Amino acid sequence: MRGNVNGLIVVNQVGYAVKDKKLAMFKGKGGIFQVVNDHNQVVFEGETGIASFDEASGEYVALGDFSSVTTIGNYQIFYNDSYSSTFSISEKPYLDLHTGLLKAYYFLRCGMDLDESYAGPWNHKACHTAKGIVYNEPHRVRDSSGGWHDAGDYGKYTVAAAKALQIYCSLMNYFQIHLTSKYQSLNPMATFLISFMNAATN
Repeated sequence: MRGNVNGLIVVNQVGYAVKDKKLAMFKGKGGIFQVVNDHNQVVFEGETGIASFDEASGEYVALGDFSSVTTIGNYQIFYNDSYSSTFSISEKPYLDLHTGLLKAYYFLRCGMDLDESYAGPWNHKACHTAKGIVYNEPHRVRDSSGGWHDAGDYGKYTVAAAKALQIYCSLMNYFQIHLTSKYQSLNPMATFLISFMNAATN
């Protein structure tokens, strides 16, 4: 990353797909901007559209289109003596994000061992295997093992669990998956959802 990065230019920091439309947002009146590669070479120069008032931010903003840049690599946008954050152009810019989101369901599993070969430094033995006591009602003892932790604090909450189940049910409906062993062998998504269901119901 180079230059003065001050939030004047907003880009998609996850990245842009090679063939997709590529837009950046510029605070202020807009004007001439440049797309610069890793070697500090200008690969594109263009002009933003006319700025308009954005009620959500309370500022005037303009859009700049650089969709013609299709070479895979890392870039920044230069405008009005400022640089944008670094962003990439690639075939699958959302792949790492997609993989990370799915793997989070493994890292946050409760009541089971997380193997070092998959969990790395976050591996641990099965946790929260004892029965829990309802808050302010010590006579009510419940088995609440299984499912997922809400976050890195290893807490578990009803709302978060319900949201996870809603996602599971939506995926089942969207992919029209029938959870049979025969179908599982033919569809990788079924394997993921079966694992998901087992964690939810344990």
